[in-house]
Amino acid sequence: MPDAARLLAAAEPLVADPVLLANCHRLRGSIELAAGTTTTVVTMLVTGAQRLTDVDPRRALELLALAAEGASLALDAEAAREIARLARSLDVGGDEHDEFFIGLLVGFAQQLAGDVGPGITTIRKALAAAKDEADDVDLMLAAGRAGFYVGDDDAAHRFHDRIVSRARSIGSVGCLAIAGTRVALAEMLVGRWTAANATAEETERLARDTGQSELEAHALIWRGLIAAWRGEEERCREFVERARAITATHPMSLIDDAARWTLGVLDLGDGRAEAAFAQLEPITHPVVAQLASLDRIEAAARAGRPEAQPWLDELAAFAAASEAPWARGRVAHCRALLSGKAEEAESMFQEALAEHARGDRAFERARTELAYGASLRRQRRRVDAREHLRAALETFDTLDAMPWSSRARSELRASGETAHARREQPASAELTPQELQVAKFVSQGLSNREVGAQLFLSPRTVDFHLRHVYAKLGISSRTKLAALRLETHAP
Repeated sequence: MPDAARLLAAAEPLVADPVLLANCHRLRGSIELAAGTTTTVVTMLVTGAQRLTDVDPRRALELLALAAEGASLALDAEAAREIARLARSLDVGGDEHDEFFIGLLVGFAQQLAGDVGPGITTIRKALAAAKDEADDVDLMLAAGRAGFYVGDDDAAHRFHDRIVSRARSIGSVGCLAIAGTRVALAEMLVGRWTAANATAEETERLARDTGQSELEAHALIWRGLIAAWRGEEERCREFVERARAITATHPMSLIDDAARWTLGVLDLGDGRAEAAFAQLEPITHPVVAQLASLDRIEAAARAGRPEAQPWLDELAAFAAASEAPWARGRVAHCRALLSGKAEEAESMFQEALAEHARGDRAFERARTELAYGASLRRQRRRVDAREHLRAALETFDTLDAMPWSSRARSELRASGETAHARREQPASAELTPQELQVAKFVSQGLSNREVGAQLFLSPRTVDFHLRHVYAKLGISSRTKLAALRLETHAP
């Protein structure tokens, strides 16, 4: 199992006990696709940390960090509790770096064990103490990952983007591939889909070239999810099939559930609520369940399934602990969907829009505008409905979210207003993901050689892509390219 082997490879330099070290070597040599391998590795790492607690707390903490990653992969709450107990017992002498990691380990363990509120509070305290200027890749990776766990979009993007920038500057392909998959997800969540697709495409290429199949699968799934949001069914299914071909020999629960989420989004956007529910209902991975909560609850509500309420209760607990505006907005939106009373639903929709106004998730805000407008239209409040439907349509068109644009247009027509024609997409929309990456760096004033160093491409390949950029944009110089505002930002 690749995850287990990777954890062992990282742990071996930290293991001082010769018996444990020998066991590490033996286990690495015999790892196959047998269930429970990751759990075995976690047990070994925890044992090693126990023996180092008093003699070398820093090394014990590093082993516990690896064990925590394994416990998360295996969804092993009991192991996570033991990891948290050991982490709390470590005497790190007030070292801020080590205290940060201890806070994360305790918080992750609490979340995995179902103590969502205390877990998020603990992680948020650790994040608040993390120094943005810290030049520590391990800390930044952990802090960025923690951002996803507590719904902090800014932290998730900021820490991972800093790792990507550093990886480019020192030519670290491996580090770029790891952080790149997470940057892509962070960009997706705030509506920077074009930039996210370019990031994921680059990560997929680098991961494939360096034999990091797990990261390649992550990148493929994120590309598939963007395609699902945009209604590109053939592309979506192609990306999912390629990712699943990897997980067929390298099992990863996060990828398996993310694939279900992606296909569920595809069905939901196309109006196939029952099919969407069938895809989304089996999701068990806590990270994916949180990411997909809006889609799961909407699919259940539209299919008339009772499972929506327990999912909403979990989402509400997360929103209360995280205090993330998007999460609070999502809770209010879902309560409106499940409400059987028009006045109550209207109040909830208004609350959702107020929360989304404080956040950065444009796509979710537009979905609330669409649902609210449709609700008002069904109450024959057509004039009130149009304001929200127009706002939704504008965002969906900007994102190129075709299934959602189509629904918003249909609702506008039903309200008595002829929807405007879909505005023409900018010429930059015709750029491939790699052409967009090249254009972005060239517009910053970098030479072809410098761009090649950033993207791990030859100057000749950069020149090839740049010629295509010029042709598609109808320009002929770097100066004109720099003057353009390429679509890489959220609407």
